[in-house]
Amino acid sequence: MKYEGDPYQVEYALIQDVEVLREGTWNWTGYDREFIEEIALIYDPAMLRAKVAKDHEYYGPAFGHVLALRLEDDLSADGSLRLMATVGFLDSGKAMIESGEYNERSIGWASFHPTPGIPYLWEFSLLGVNTPAAVGMEPIIFKPEEAEQMTRQLEVDRMNDGQTLGAIANQLVWEKTEDYIRHQVRQPSRFLEKTLRTIELDVDAGIMAVVGKLKPEYVPDGGKAASMVMQNVMFSLKMDWTLAKAKAWIGERNLAAIDVALSGVVPLQDLPMADAETEWDIEASETRRQEIASVDGGIDWVMYRLLHLWYDPDEKEKHESYKMPIVDIVDGELKVVPKAVIAAAESLADIPEADVEAVKQNLEKYYAKMEQSAPWQDKPEDSPTGVESIKDLVNLSQQGGNEMPETETVATETGTVIVREVGSTEDLSKKTIEMRELTERREMEAQETLRKEYAELAEKAEAARNESIRSEVRTMQAEGYITGAQVDMGLAEALALLPDEPLILVGTDRRSALSIVKNALKYGGKLKLKLEIARDILNEDLSDPFAKARSHGIDTSVDERRIQLQKDDPKMSHAAALDRATREVKK
Repeated sequence: MKYEGDPYQVEYALIQDVEVLREGTWNWTGYDREFIEEIALIYDPAMLRAKVAKDHEYYGPAFGHVLALRLEDDLSADGSLRLMATVGFLDSGKAMIESGEYNERSIGWASFHPTPGIPYLWEFSLLGVNTPAAVGMEPIIFKPEEAEQMTRQLEVDRMNDGQTLGAIANQLVWEKTEDYIRHQVRQPSRFLEKTLRTIELDVDAGIMAVVGKLKPEYVPDGGKAASMVMQNVMFSLKMDWTLAKAKAWIGERNLAAIDVALSGVVPLQDLPMADAETEWDIEASETRRQEIASVDGGIDWVMYRLLHLWYDPDEKEKHESYKMPIVDIVDGELKVVPKAVIAAAESLADIPEADVEAVKQNLEKYYAKMEQSAPWQDKPEDSPTGVESIKDLVNLSQQGGNEMPETETVATETGTVIVREVGSTEDLSKKTIEMRELTERREMEAQETLRKEYAELAEKAEAARNESIRSEVRTMQAEGYITGAQVDMGLAEALALLPDEPLILVGTDRRSALSIVKNALKYGGKLKLKLEIARDILNEDLSDPFAKARSHGIDTSVDERRIQLQKDDPKMSHAAALDRATREVKK
Protein backbone atom coordinates (compact mmCIF):
# COMPACT_ATOMS: atom_id res chain seq x y z
CA MET A 1 0.00 0.00 0.00
CA LYS A 2 1.07 3.59 -0.63
CA TYR A 3 0.54 6.68 1.51
CA GLU A 4 -1.14 9.51 -0.36
CA GLY A 5 1.05 12.23 1.17
CA ASP A 6 4.35 10.37 0.68
CA PRO A 7 6.52 12.34 -1.79
CA TYR A 8 8.47 9.14 -2.58
CA GLN A 9 5.39 6.88 -3.05
CA VAL A 10 7.02 3.85 -1.43
CA GLU A 11 5.09 0.56 -1.37
CA TYR A 12 4.60 -0.34 2.33
CA ALA A 13 3.40 -3.59 3.85
CA LEU A 14 1.61 -1.81 6.71
CA ILE A 15 0.66 1.80 7.45
CA GLN A 16 -0.37 2.44 11.03
CA ASP A 17 -0.92 5.36 13.44
CA VAL A 18 1.24 5.03 16.54
CA GLU A 19 1.43 7.16 19.69
CA VAL A 20 5.04 8.31 19.98
CA LEU A 21 5.06 11.01 22.65
CA ARG A 22 2.97 12.60 25.37
CA GLU A 23 3.53 15.32 27.94
CA GLY A 24 5.71 14.21 30.82
CA THR A 25 9.24 13.75 32.14
CA TRP A 26 11.24 10.96 30.55
CA ASN A 27 14.94 10.26 31.17
CA TRP A 28 14.99 13.26 33.56
CA THR A 29 13.90 15.59 30.74
CA GLY A 30 10.54 17.34 30.66
CA TYR A 31 8.53 17.40 27.42
CA ASP A 32 5.83 20.05 27.59
CA ARG A 33 3.05 21.21 25.27
CA GLU A 34 5.29 23.71 23.43
CA PHE A 35 7.87 21.00 22.66
CA ILE A 36 5.20 18.61 21.33
CA GLU A 37 3.58 21.32 19.21
CA GLU A 38 6.95 22.35 17.72
CA ILE A 39 8.03 18.82 16.81
CA ALA A 40 4.65 18.22 15.11
CA LEU A 41 4.57 21.55 13.28
CA ILE A 42 8.12 21.36 11.92
CA TYR A 43 8.13 17.76 10.63
CA ASP A 44 8.38 17.63 6.84
CA PRO A 45 9.12 14.22 5.25
CA ALA A 46 9.91 15.94 1.95
CA MET A 47 12.87 17.58 3.71
CA LEU A 48 13.95 14.64 5.88
CA ARG A 49 12.05 11.41 6.63
CA ALA A 50 12.50 9.79 10.02
CA LYS A 51 13.55 6.17 9.46
CA VAL A 52 12.28 3.09 11.27
CA ALA A 53 15.33 1.48 12.92
CA LYS A 54 15.88 -1.23 15.50
CA ASP A 55 17.44 -0.71 18.91
CA HIS A 56 18.63 2.80 17.87
CA GLU A 57 21.15 1.41 15.39
CA TYR A 58 22.73 4.12 13.24
CA TYR A 59 23.61 1.87 10.32
CA GLY A 60 22.01 -0.77 8.10
CA PRO A 61 18.67 -0.73 6.28
CA ALA A 62 15.53 1.18 7.20
CA PHE A 63 12.49 -0.90 8.14
CA GLY A 64 10.05 1.86 7.25
CA HIS A 65 9.50 5.60 7.55
CA VAL A 66 7.49 8.15 9.55
CA LEU A 67 5.10 9.61 6.99
CA ALA A 68 3.38 12.28 9.10
CA LEU A 69 3.02 13.67 12.64
CA ARG A 70 -0.09 15.13 14.22
CA LEU A 71 -1.40 16.20 17.62
CA GLU A 72 -4.07 13.94 19.07
CA ASP A 73 -7.22 15.89 19.83
CA ASP A 74 -8.34 13.32 22.38
CA LEU A 75 -6.12 13.65 25.46
CA SER A 76 -4.74 10.59 27.21
CA ALA A 77 -6.36 9.21 30.33
CA ASP A 78 -4.17 11.42 32.53
CA GLY A 79 -4.99 14.53 30.48
CA SER A 80 -1.67 14.67 28.62
CA LEU A 81 -1.37 15.97 25.05
CA ARG A 82 -0.36 13.16 22.69
CA LEU A 83 1.75 13.11 19.54
CA MET A 84 0.73 10.55 16.92
CA ALA A 85 2.85 9.32 14.01
CA THR A 86 1.67 7.74 10.79
CA VAL A 87 4.31 5.05 10.23
CA GLY A 88 4.84 3.08 7.02
CA PHE A 89 6.38 -0.35 7.76
CA LEU A 90 8.20 -2.27 5.05
CA ASP A 91 7.89 -6.09 4.97
CA SER A 92 10.94 -6.42 7.22
CA GLY A 93 9.51 -4.01 9.80
CA LYS A 94 6.08 -5.64 9.75
CA ALA A 95 7.70 -9.07 10.27
CA MET A 96 9.70 -7.80 13.26
CA ILE A 97 6.51 -6.62 14.98
CA GLU A 98 4.49 -9.72 14.15
CA SER A 99 7.26 -12.00 15.44
CA GLY A 100 6.93 -10.48 18.90
CA GLU A 101 10.68 -9.84 19.04
CA TYR A 102 10.33 -6.05 18.68
CA ASN A 103 7.16 -4.89 20.43
CA GLU A 104 8.57 -1.91 22.28
CA ARG A 105 9.11 1.40 20.53
CA SER A 106 10.95 4.70 21.02
CA ILE A 107 11.96 7.81 19.12
CA GLY A 108 15.07 9.95 18.62
CA TRP A 109 15.15 13.67 17.88
CA ALA A 110 17.69 16.44 17.33
CA SER A 111 17.42 20.21 17.75
CA PHE A 112 20.31 21.16 15.48
CA HIS A 113 19.68 19.23 12.26
CA PRO A 114 17.87 19.81 9.96
CA THR A 115 16.09 22.62 11.87
CA PRO A 116 18.57 24.24 14.29
CA GLY A 117 16.99 25.20 17.59
CA ILE A 118 13.73 23.35 16.85
CA PRO A 119 13.26 19.64 17.77
CA TYR A 120 13.05 17.42 14.68
CA LEU A 121 12.07 13.74 14.68
CA TRP A 122 14.72 11.71 12.84
CA GLU A 123 14.20 8.18 14.17
CA PHE A 124 11.41 5.79 15.16
CA SER A 125 13.06 2.72 16.68
CA LEU A 126 11.67 -0.74 17.37
CA LEU A 127 13.09 -2.11 20.63
CA GLY A 128 13.93 -5.71 21.44
CA VAL A 129 15.72 -6.21 24.75
CA ASN A 130 16.17 -2.48 25.33
CA THR A 131 13.90 -1.15 28.07
CA PRO A 132 11.89 2.02 27.36
CA ALA A 133 12.27 4.90 29.79
CA ALA A 134 8.59 5.75 30.10
CA VAL A 135 5.93 3.61 31.75
CA GLY A 136 2.16 3.74 31.74
CA MET A 137 1.95 4.44 28.02
CA GLU A 138 3.06 3.04 24.72
CA PRO A 139 6.85 2.73 25.24
CA ILE A 140 9.07 5.67 24.34
CA ILE A 141 12.74 6.23 24.98
CA PHE A 142 14.83 9.36 24.36
CA LYS A 143 18.58 9.42 23.86
CA PRO A 144 19.43 13.06 23.08
CA GLU A 145 23.07 12.38 24.02
CA GLU A 146 23.33 10.25 20.86
CA ALA A 147 21.92 12.99 18.61
CA GLU A 148 25.35 14.16 17.37
CA GLN A 149 26.32 10.66 16.26
CA MET A 150 22.98 10.22 14.48
CA THR A 151 23.27 13.62 12.79
CA ARG A 152 26.69 12.70 11.41
CA GLN A 153 25.13 9.56 9.93
CA LEU A 154 22.30 11.62 8.41
CA GLU A 155 24.84 13.96 6.82
CA VAL A 156 26.72 10.96 5.43
CA ASP A 157 23.45 9.66 3.99
CA ARG A 158 22.82 13.01 2.31
CA MET A 159 26.43 13.13 1.01
CA ASN A 160 25.93 9.65 -0.43
CA ASP A 161 22.88 11.02 -2.23
CA GLY A 162 25.16 13.57 -3.93
CA GLN A 163 24.39 16.52 -1.66
CA THR A 164 27.18 18.52 -0.04
CA LEU A 165 27.00 19.93 3.49
CA GLY A 166 26.40 23.34 1.91
CA ALA A 167 23.44 21.95 -0.03
CA ILE A 168 22.00 20.51 3.18
CA ALA A 169 22.29 23.91 4.89
CA ASN A 170 20.47 25.44 1.93
CA GLN A 171 17.46 23.27 2.72
CA LEU A 172 16.95 24.53 6.30
CA VAL A 173 13.47 26.02 6.03
CA TRP A 174 13.03 26.77 9.76
CA GLU A 175 15.60 27.54 12.44
CA LYS A 176 15.45 28.68 16.06
CA THR A 177 18.39 30.58 17.59
CA GLU A 178 18.81 32.37 20.91
CA ASP A 179 17.30 35.53 19.41
CA TYR A 180 15.05 34.58 16.51
CA ILE A 181 12.82 32.05 14.83
CA ARG A 182 13.98 32.18 11.20
CA HIS A 183 12.01 31.11 8.12
CA GLN A 184 13.81 30.65 4.82
CA VAL A 185 11.83 32.03 1.88
CA ARG A 186 14.52 31.25 -0.71
CA GLN A 187 17.81 29.34 -0.59
CA PRO A 188 20.78 31.66 0.19
CA SER A 189 22.85 30.12 -2.64
CA ARG A 190 20.46 31.70 -5.16
CA PHE A 191 21.45 35.26 -4.20
CA LEU A 192 24.22 37.58 -5.28
CA GLU A 193 26.14 37.68 -1.99
CA LYS A 194 27.10 41.35 -2.00
CA THR A 195 23.45 42.43 -2.36
CA LEU A 196 22.23 40.79 0.88
CA ARG A 197 21.24 43.16 3.68
CA THR A 198 18.97 43.23 6.72
CA ILE A 199 15.74 45.25 6.83
CA GLU A 200 12.96 45.87 9.33
CA LEU A 201 9.55 44.60 8.26
CA ASP A 202 7.57 45.44 11.38
CA VAL A 203 9.49 47.14 14.20
CA ASP A 204 6.63 46.96 16.70
CA ALA A 205 6.10 43.24 16.11
CA GLY A 206 9.81 42.40 16.09
CA ILE A 207 9.96 41.09 12.51
CA MET A 208 13.09 41.53 10.37
CA ALA A 209 14.23 40.05 7.07
CA VAL A 210 17.28 39.51 4.89
CA VAL A 211 16.74 40.64 1.30
CA GLY A 212 18.91 40.63 -1.80
CA LYS A 213 19.06 40.24 -5.58
CA LEU A 214 18.73 36.83 -7.19
CA LYS A 215 21.42 35.43 -9.46
CA PRO A 216 20.34 35.77 -13.11
CA GLU A 217 19.56 32.06 -13.52
CA TYR A 218 17.09 32.19 -10.61
CA VAL A 219 15.12 35.28 -11.68
CA PRO A 220 11.59 33.97 -12.49
CA ASP A 221 9.96 34.50 -15.87
CA GLY A 222 8.56 38.02 -15.98
CA GLY A 223 10.68 39.07 -12.99
CA LYS A 224 13.21 41.86 -12.87
CA ALA A 225 16.88 41.02 -12.30
CA ALA A 226 17.30 44.28 -10.37
CA SER A 227 14.50 43.50 -7.90
CA MET A 228 15.29 42.85 -4.24
CA VAL A 229 13.43 39.81 -2.87
CA MET A 230 13.23 38.11 0.51
CA GLN A 231 15.74 35.44 1.49
CA ASN A 232 14.51 34.87 5.05
CA VAL A 233 12.23 36.33 7.71
CA MET A 234 13.19 36.53 11.40
CA PHE A 235 10.78 36.70 14.35
CA SER A 236 12.24 38.09 17.59
CA LEU A 237 11.83 35.79 20.59
CA LYS A 238 11.91 38.91 22.78
CA MET A 239 8.49 39.75 21.30
CA ASP A 240 7.08 36.36 22.42
CA TRP A 241 7.05 34.77 18.97
CA THR A 242 6.58 30.99 18.94
CA LEU A 243 6.96 28.57 16.04
CA ALA A 244 3.16 28.17 15.85
CA LYS A 245 2.63 31.96 15.65
CA ALA A 246 5.42 32.37 13.10
CA LYS A 247 4.09 29.58 10.87
CA ALA A 248 0.60 31.08 11.05
CA TRP A 249 1.98 34.53 10.09
CA ILE A 250 3.88 33.06 7.14
CA GLY A 251 0.88 30.97 6.09
CA GLU A 252 -1.29 34.08 5.73
CA ARG A 253 1.14 35.80 3.36
CA ASN A 254 2.73 35.13 -0.02
CA LEU A 255 6.16 36.60 0.76
CA ALA A 256 7.79 35.01 -2.29
CA ALA A 257 5.59 37.15 -4.56
CA ILE A 258 6.68 40.47 -3.03
CA ASP A 259 9.57 42.55 -4.29
CA VAL A 260 11.46 44.73 -1.80
CA ALA A 261 12.89 48.12 -2.66
CA LEU A 262 15.18 50.03 -0.31
CA SER A 263 14.18 53.62 0.26
CA GLY A 264 16.78 56.22 -0.61
CA VAL A 265 15.21 58.95 1.52
CA VAL A 266 17.71 60.46 3.96
CA PRO A 267 16.29 61.15 7.45
CA LEU A 268 15.64 64.79 8.36
CA GLN A 269 18.71 66.51 9.86
CA ASP A 270 18.48 69.08 12.65
CA LEU A 271 20.88 71.69 11.27
CA PRO A 272 20.66 75.49 11.39
CA MET A 273 19.47 77.39 8.30
CA ALA A 274 21.77 79.80 6.49
CA ASP A 275 20.51 83.30 5.64
CA ALA A 276 18.07 83.49 2.75
CA GLU A 277 20.57 85.57 0.74
CA THR A 278 23.31 82.92 0.97
CA GLU A 279 24.50 81.98 -2.51
CA TRP A 280 24.22 78.38 -3.67
CA ASP A 281 27.00 77.11 -5.93
CA ILE A 282 26.40 73.38 -6.29
CA GLU A 283 29.81 72.61 -7.83
CA ALA A 284 31.86 74.61 -5.33
CA SER A 285 29.84 73.27 -2.42
CA GLU A 286 30.35 69.69 -3.70
CA THR A 287 34.09 70.07 -3.15
CA ARG A 288 33.47 71.15 0.43
CA ARG A 289 31.01 68.28 1.05
CA GLN A 290 33.61 65.77 -0.07
CA GLU A 291 36.15 67.37 2.26
CA ILE A 292 33.69 67.08 5.15
CA ALA A 293 33.18 63.36 4.48
CA SER A 294 36.79 62.52 3.64
CA VAL A 295 38.58 59.83 5.67
CA ASP A 296 42.21 58.87 4.93
CA GLY A 297 41.87 59.80 1.28
CA GLY A 298 38.51 58.04 0.95
CA ILE A 299 34.87 58.92 1.60
CA ASP A 300 32.79 58.22 4.69
CA TRP A 301 29.65 57.45 2.71
CA VAL A 302 27.38 57.58 5.77
CA MET A 303 28.52 61.15 6.48
CA TYR A 304 28.30 62.07 2.79
CA ARG A 305 24.75 60.67 2.62
CA LEU A 306 23.53 62.91 5.42
CA LEU A 307 24.41 66.03 3.43
CA HIS A 308 21.73 65.17 0.84
CA LEU A 309 18.01 64.48 0.71
CA TRP A 310 18.16 61.27 -1.37
CA TYR A 311 20.60 58.57 -2.51
CA ASP A 312 20.53 55.32 -4.48
CA PRO A 313 20.89 52.54 -1.86
CA ASP A 314 21.99 50.04 -4.55
CA GLU A 315 24.96 52.21 -5.60
CA LYS A 316 25.76 53.98 -2.34
CA GLU A 317 29.51 54.25 -2.96
CA LYS A 318 29.26 56.43 -6.09
CA HIS A 319 29.07 60.23 -5.99
CA GLU A 320 26.52 60.32 -8.82
CA SER A 321 24.11 58.23 -6.71
CA TYR A 322 23.47 61.19 -4.37
CA LYS A 323 20.80 63.75 -5.25
CA MET A 324 19.48 67.00 -3.82
CA PRO A 325 22.42 68.32 -1.78
CA ILE A 326 21.28 71.01 0.65
CA VAL A 327 24.20 71.40 3.10
CA ASP A 328 27.29 73.62 2.84
CA ILE A 329 29.88 75.22 5.10
CA VAL A 330 28.69 78.75 5.92
CA ASP A 331 30.70 80.90 8.31
CA GLY A 332 32.66 77.85 9.39
CA GLU A 333 29.56 75.79 10.27
CA LEU A 334 27.43 73.16 8.60
CA LYS A 335 24.14 74.78 7.53
CA VAL A 336 21.19 74.08 5.27
CA VAL A 337 21.14 76.62 2.42
CA PRO A 338 17.62 77.95 1.61
CA LYS A 339 18.38 78.31 -2.11
CA ALA A 340 19.50 74.66 -2.14
CA VAL A 341 16.17 73.65 -0.58
CA ILE A 342 14.31 75.54 -3.32
CA ALA A 343 16.47 73.86 -6.00
CA ALA A 344 15.74 70.43 -4.48
CA ALA A 345 12.00 71.11 -4.53
CA GLU A 346 12.28 71.79 -8.25
CA SER A 347 14.13 68.53 -8.97
CA LEU A 348 11.75 65.94 -7.50
CA ALA A 349 11.47 64.37 -10.95
CA ASP A 350 15.06 63.16 -10.57
CA ILE A 351 14.19 60.57 -7.90
CA PRO A 352 11.92 57.47 -7.95
CA GLU A 353 8.24 58.23 -7.66
CA ALA A 354 7.93 55.91 -4.65
CA ASP A 355 10.26 58.18 -2.61
CA VAL A 356 8.80 61.54 -3.67
CA GLU A 357 6.22 61.81 -0.87
CA ALA A 358 8.77 61.15 1.91
CA VAL A 359 11.22 63.68 0.42
CA LYS A 360 8.41 66.23 0.17
CA GLN A 361 7.66 65.78 3.86
CA ASN A 362 11.29 66.54 4.73
CA LEU A 363 11.34 69.54 2.39
CA GLU A 364 8.18 70.92 4.00
CA LYS A 365 9.95 70.99 7.37
CA TYR A 366 12.86 72.94 5.88
CA TYR A 367 10.42 75.35 4.24
CA ALA A 368 8.76 75.82 7.63
CA LYS A 369 12.13 76.85 9.08
CA MET A 370 12.32 79.37 6.23
CA GLU A 371 8.81 80.57 7.24
CA GLN A 372 7.52 79.63 3.82
CA SER A 373 5.23 77.03 2.27
CA ALA A 374 6.47 74.41 -0.18
CA PRO A 375 5.22 74.94 -3.75
CA TRP A 376 2.84 71.98 -3.64
CA GLN A 377 1.34 73.09 -0.32
CA ASP A 378 -0.33 76.01 -2.12
CA LYS A 379 -2.32 73.46 -4.14
CA PRO A 380 -3.50 70.81 -1.67
CA GLU A 381 -4.50 67.49 -3.12
CA ASP A 382 -6.21 64.50 -1.62
CA SER A 383 -3.63 62.52 0.31
CA PRO A 384 -3.72 58.77 -0.38
CA THR A 385 -4.19 56.43 2.53
CA GLY A 386 -1.35 54.06 3.31
CA VAL A 387 -0.14 51.02 5.16
CA GLU A 388 1.95 51.01 8.29
CA SER A 389 3.86 47.76 7.84
CA ILE A 390 4.49 44.91 5.47
CA LYS A 391 1.76 43.03 7.31
CA ASP A 392 -0.80 45.53 6.04
CA LEU A 393 0.69 45.42 2.54
CA VAL A 394 0.45 41.65 2.29
CA ASN A 395 -3.09 41.68 3.65
CA LEU A 396 -4.04 44.21 0.97
CA SER A 397 -2.35 42.17 -1.74
CA GLN A 398 -4.43 39.15 -0.72
CA GLN A 399 -7.53 41.30 -1.30
CA GLY A 400 -6.42 42.25 -4.81
CA GLY A 401 -5.02 45.79 -4.47
CA ASN A 402 -2.62 48.15 -2.69
CA GLU A 403 -2.86 51.83 -1.82
CA MET A 404 -0.05 54.36 -1.77
CA PRO A 405 1.11 54.98 1.84
CA GLU A 406 2.63 57.94 3.63
CA THR A 407 4.71 55.95 6.12
CA GLU A 408 8.32 54.81 6.02
CA THR A 409 7.33 51.33 4.81
CA VAL A 410 5.71 51.89 1.42
CA ALA A 411 3.55 49.65 -0.76
CA THR A 412 3.42 50.55 -4.44
CA GLU A 413 0.81 49.63 -7.01
CA THR A 414 3.29 47.11 -8.46
CA GLY A 415 3.34 45.05 -5.26
CA THR A 416 6.73 46.32 -4.13
CA VAL A 417 7.55 47.04 -0.48
CA ILE A 418 9.85 50.01 0.13
CA VAL A 419 11.76 49.86 3.40
CA ARG A 420 14.80 51.45 4.97
CA GLU A 421 17.93 49.41 5.51
CA VAL A 422 18.68 48.58 9.14
CA GLY A 423 21.11 51.19 10.44
CA SER A 424 20.26 53.73 7.71
CA THR A 425 18.50 56.27 9.94
CA GLU A 426 21.60 57.92 11.34
CA ASP A 427 21.18 61.43 12.66
CA LEU A 428 23.75 63.94 11.47
CA SER A 429 23.60 65.56 14.90
CA LYS A 430 25.37 62.47 16.27
CA LYS A 431 28.25 63.11 13.91
CA THR A 432 28.31 66.91 14.13
CA ILE A 433 31.61 68.48 13.09
CA GLU A 434 32.52 71.66 14.80
CA MET A 435 33.13 73.51 11.54
CA ARG A 436 34.23 76.74 13.10
CA GLU A 437 36.84 74.92 15.16
CA LEU A 438 37.92 72.99 12.06
CA THR A 439 38.36 76.21 10.08
CA GLU A 440 40.45 77.76 12.84
CA ARG A 441 42.63 74.66 13.02
CA ARG A 442 43.23 74.73 9.28
CA GLU A 443 44.36 78.34 9.58
CA MET A 444 46.96 77.32 12.13
CA GLU A 445 50.19 75.86 10.81
CA ALA A 446 51.34 74.42 14.09
CA GLN A 447 52.24 70.73 13.74
CA GLU A 448 50.46 69.79 16.96
CA THR A 449 47.15 71.14 15.63
CA LEU A 450 47.55 69.21 12.39
CA ARG A 451 48.38 66.05 14.32
CA LYS A 452 45.16 66.32 16.34
CA GLU A 453 43.12 66.83 13.17
CA TYR A 454 44.61 63.73 11.57
CA ALA A 455 43.96 61.78 14.78
CA GLU A 456 40.30 62.75 14.69
CA LEU A 457 40.01 61.72 11.05
CA ALA A 458 41.68 58.39 11.84
CA GLU A 459 39.25 57.83 14.71
CA LYS A 460 36.37 58.61 12.39
CA ALA A 461 37.70 56.19 9.77
CA GLU A 462 38.09 53.50 12.43
CA ALA A 463 34.51 54.06 13.61
CA ALA A 464 33.22 53.75 10.04
CA ARG A 465 35.29 50.57 9.52
CA ASN A 466 34.02 49.07 12.80
CA GLU A 467 30.42 49.83 11.87
CA SER A 468 30.94 48.18 8.49
CA ILE A 469 32.32 45.07 10.21
CA ARG A 470 29.39 45.01 12.65
CA SER A 471 26.98 45.21 9.71
CA GLU A 472 28.71 42.27 8.01
CA VAL A 473 28.57 40.26 11.23
CA ARG A 474 24.83 40.97 11.60
CA THR A 475 24.28 39.77 8.03
CA MET A 476 26.35 36.59 8.64
CA GLN A 477 24.24 35.95 11.75
CA ALA A 478 21.03 36.44 9.77
CA GLU A 479 22.32 34.05 7.08
CA GLY A 480 23.04 31.38 9.71
CA TYR A 481 26.86 31.33 9.52
CA ILE A 482 27.26 32.43 13.15
CA THR A 483 25.03 32.49 16.23
CA GLY A 484 23.65 35.31 18.34
CA ALA A 485 25.73 34.06 21.28
CA GLN A 486 28.91 34.38 19.24
CA VAL A 487 27.95 37.92 18.28
CA ASP A 488 27.25 38.79 21.94
CA MET A 489 30.69 37.43 22.90
CA GLY A 490 32.27 40.21 20.83
CA LEU A 491 32.98 38.59 17.45
CA ALA A 492 32.65 41.92 15.60
CA GLU A 493 35.00 43.65 18.04
CA ALA A 494 37.55 40.84 17.62
CA LEU A 495 37.39 41.11 13.83
CA ALA A 496 37.94 44.87 14.07
CA LEU A 497 41.37 44.20 15.64
CA LEU A 498 42.56 42.42 12.50
CA PRO A 499 44.63 44.62 10.15
CA ASP A 500 43.81 45.50 6.54
CA GLU A 501 47.49 45.47 5.69
CA PRO A 502 49.84 43.92 4.78
CA LEU A 503 48.15 41.78 2.12
CA ILE A 504 48.93 38.06 2.33
CA LEU A 505 49.39 35.84 -0.73
CA VAL A 506 46.73 33.11 -0.64
CA GLY A 507 46.79 31.06 -3.81
CA THR A 508 46.69 33.59 -6.66
CA ASP A 509 45.07 36.36 -4.61
CA ARG A 510 46.41 38.81 -2.06
CA ARG A 511 44.13 39.18 0.93
CA SER A 512 44.14 40.97 4.25
CA ALA A 513 43.98 39.05 7.52
CA LEU A 514 40.46 40.45 8.04
CA SER A 515 39.32 39.18 4.63
CA ILE A 516 40.77 35.70 5.29
CA VAL A 517 38.99 35.33 8.65
CA LYS A 518 35.65 36.65 7.31
CA ASN A 519 35.84 34.16 4.43
CA ALA A 520 36.61 31.29 6.83
CA LEU A 521 33.54 32.17 8.94
CA LYS A 522 31.37 31.23 5.94
CA TYR A 523 32.68 27.65 5.88
CA GLY A 524 30.57 24.94 7.49
CA GLY A 525 31.36 23.62 10.94
CA LYS A 526 31.85 25.07 14.40
CA LEU A 527 33.39 28.48 15.09
CA LYS A 528 36.51 26.93 16.58
CA LEU A 529 37.13 24.93 13.39
CA LYS A 530 36.61 28.00 11.18
CA LEU A 531 39.12 30.02 13.21
CA GLU A 532 41.64 27.16 13.09
CA ILE A 533 41.39 27.14 9.29
CA ALA A 534 41.94 30.92 9.15
CA ARG A 535 44.90 30.66 11.57
CA ASP A 536 46.56 27.95 9.49
CA ILE A 537 46.17 29.98 6.30
CA LEU A 538 47.70 33.05 8.01
CA ASN A 539 50.58 31.12 9.57
CA GLU A 540 51.48 28.84 6.67
CA ASP A 541 50.93 31.27 3.75
CA LEU A 542 49.45 28.32 1.84
CA SER A 543 49.88 28.17 -1.92
CA ASP A 544 46.69 26.10 -1.89
CA PRO A 545 44.27 28.13 0.29
CA PHE A 546 41.75 25.30 0.43
CA ALA A 547 44.03 22.54 1.67
CA LYS A 548 43.18 23.12 5.32
CA ALA A 549 39.45 23.43 4.60
CA ARG A 550 39.49 20.12 2.70
CA SER A 551 41.38 18.42 5.50
CA HIS A 552 38.43 19.25 7.76
CA GLY A 553 35.91 17.80 5.31
CA ILE A 554 34.67 21.12 3.88
CA ASP A 555 33.68 21.15 0.20
CA THR A 556 35.69 23.81 -1.71
CA SER A 557 35.01 22.67 -5.28
CA VAL A 558 33.14 25.85 -6.27
CA ASP A 559 35.92 28.19 -5.10
CA GLU A 560 38.61 26.00 -6.71
CA ARG A 561 36.77 26.01 -10.04
CA ARG A 562 36.26 29.78 -9.79
CA ILE A 563 40.03 30.37 -9.37
CA GLN A 564 40.79 28.12 -12.36
CA LEU A 565 38.30 30.00 -14.54
CA GLN A 566 39.94 33.31 -13.68
CA LYS A 567 43.37 31.85 -14.46
CA ASP A 568 42.13 30.70 -17.87
CA ASP A 569 40.47 34.04 -18.57
CA PRO A 570 42.11 36.91 -16.58
CA LYS A 571 39.44 39.32 -17.86
CA MET A 572 36.62 37.33 -16.24
CA SER A 573 35.23 39.09 -13.16
CA HIS A 574 35.05 37.41 -9.74
CA ALA A 575 31.21 37.45 -9.80
CA ALA A 576 30.99 35.96 -13.32
CA ALA A 577 33.51 33.25 -12.46
CA LEU A 578 31.67 32.39 -9.22
CA ASP A 579 28.30 32.09 -10.99
CA ARG A 580 29.77 29.87 -13.73
CA ALA A 581 31.67 27.72 -11.21
CA THR A 582 28.51 27.20 -9.15
CA ARG A 583 26.55 26.03 -12.18
CA GLU A 584 29.31 23.71 -13.39
CA VAL A 585 29.83 22.09 -9.99
CA LYS A 586 26.07 21.56 -9.56
CA LYS A 587 25.94 19.78 -12.93
